[in-house]
Amino acid sequence: MRAAPLFALLVAFATPAWSAPLDDWLAAVTPAHDRVLLIPRLAAVADPLARAGRRLRGHPDLAAATEDVYADLTAALADLTQAIDQIDRTSRRLFKETFEAVNAHFRHIFPRLFRGGEAELQLTEPDNLLGTGIEMQVSPPGKKVQNVALLSGGEKAMCALALVFAVFHFKPSPFCLLDEVDAPLDDANIGRFNEVVREMAETSQVLLITHNKRTMEIADVMYGITMEESGVSKLVGVRMT
Repeated sequence: MRAAPLFALLVAFATPAWSAPLDDWLAAVTPAHDRVLLIPRLAAVADPLARAGRRLRGHPDLAAATEDVYADLTAALADLTQAIDQIDRTSRRLFKETFEAVNAHFRHIFPRLFRGGEAELQLTEPDNLLGTGIEMQVSPPGKKVQNVALLSGGEKAMCALALVFAVFHFKPSPFCLLDEVDAPLDDANIGRFNEVVREMAETSQVLLITHNKRTMEIADVMYGITMEESGVSKLVGVRMT
């Protein structure tokens, strides 16, 4: 809750021209849902504030200085609010653009990994882009649209890879590190996974940590780690092309 500053109330009670009811003053500086909570609390301190205001009116210089401080802080608050609003607008725009682009890549990559089917990303709260979640709705070949949680382990892995590849295609980087992501995949899925990795390798350097022999076959260079002596690792490299 953004409560009205105490010194702002002092200035209000100390100003000779002050005559607006407390409700009207709160309406100008406080959101409606906060006023419901503030009014009872402010009513309890109204008399002490009024006495403090009368004392403050006896010191014109202090009253003027207090009003200046309040004006400066009010202006600063307005500037901060404007900056936050601008940041929120920019964040919403960038999130929307990124989501739509990644979703387009996801819809394109999913049927390549599954040899058919459809999939898309959906926002849980489309009207609240700064607080929304993202859900994955997929329809593997021959199956109805369903949540990822209902898929098999291999299908879940392929869905996750489709999303990772979609994000990577949106903002490609010089390197892509994949650590045993092919472990849950069967031979058929490994083949389709390798096709996508080969395509990525045309524009980025792909580093794969794997124990799968079929994945090793697409490598240009392989590095193995051996331990000939206890506690001593040795690197062995083999160029495949």
